[in-house]
Amino acid sequence: MVHPSDPRQPNGGAEQFGETQVGVPYFNTAGVPQQPAQPGYPQPQYSQPQYGQPQYSQTQQPAPQQPAPQPQYGQPQYGQQPFGAPQQPGGPQFQQPPFHQGPFPPGQYGPFPYGPPPKKSRKPLIFGLISILAVAAIVATVMVMAPWKSTPEEKTLSFALGDGVSVQVRLPAGWDAQSDTEDGKTLIRIHEDGDDRILTQLSDNLRSLSKTGSGTAMHTIVMFSDKCTTSPSGQDWSTKNRDDSSTKHTERWLYASSKVDDRRCINLSAVDSAADSVTAGSTARKTLQKLIDEDRVTASKSV
Repeated sequence: MVHPSDPRQPNGGAEQFGETQVGVPYFNTAGVPQQPAQPGYPQPQYSQPQYGQPQYSQTQQPAPQQPAPQPQYGQPQYGQQPFGAPQQPGGPQFQQPPFHQGPFPPGQYGPFPYGPPPKKSRKPLIFGLISILAVAAIVATVMVMAPWKSTPEEKTLSFALGDGVSVQVRLPAGWDAQSDTEDGKTLIRIHEDGDDRILTQLSDNLRSLSKTGSGTAMHTIVMFSDKCTTSPSGQDWSTKNRDDSSTKHTERWLYASSKVDDRRCINLSAVDSAADSVTAGSTARKTLQKLIDEDRVTASKSV
C-alpha cells in the first residue's frame, strides 16, 4: 500500500480513489485505523439560520394576506335608501326594492291609514231615532187635540111624541139624541156620542148583564110621554132612584117625571149598568139630573 504522501506516488495510490484492499486496514499518520471513506458524493450544505425574519434555503412560504376590509354599516339616511341592504365595497351597487309590493304604503291596512277602519259612531243614528220619535209624539198630540176641530157644543133638538105632545131638549156637550120606537110607541133615546145602539140592542145587553154578568157597559136615557100615574108634587120634576143590581152585575136607575097637562106627563129614565159597579159608574144619572136641574127639557101639548 502506497501512502498518499509518498513522493514516489504524486498522484496518490489506488486506495485514494476508493480502491483500498479488502481487509487491509487503513492507518492515518498517527497509526490509528480509520474507516475507509465513502465514495465521493458531495455532502449537502446547510446554512445557519439568522434570527429575525425566517430565511428558507429552499422554498419561501407566501406572506399572509391582510384581511379584507369589513363593510361599515351606518345609520340609514331617511329619504335615500330606507331599509336597504349594506353595499359591498368595490362591487356593483344594487337598489333594493321597498318591502311593500301592494298599492298601499307601508304600515297601512288597505285604504285606511294606521290600522283597521274606525268604527262608525252610533250617535247620529240615535239622534235620528230620537228626532223621529219626538216628531211622531208631536203629530200624535196634535191629532188627538185636533185644534182645527170645533169644541163639542151643546145641541138643542126637538121631537114629536104621541098624543100631540112635543118636546125640546138642550143636550150637554158629548151627548146626542135620536127618535126610536118600542111596542109601537115613539121614544127618544139620549146617549153618549159614538154609542149608536138602538133600544132593542140595549135591552138585550141589559138582560145579558142581569142573567150572566156578560155584556158591555151602558149609559142611556130614554124619554117618552105617558099618562100620569101619580099626581106630581108642587115641584116641576119628581125623581126616584132604583137599584136592580145583582151578584153578577150592577144596574142603577134614576126616574124623573113632569106634568104636561092634567092627563099627560113627560118621563125620563136613566140607567148605568155594567158587570161591576166601577165600570157602571153614574154617567147617565148625572146627565139626567143636569137636564132637570137646568131646565133643559121643555114639553108642550097641542090643543
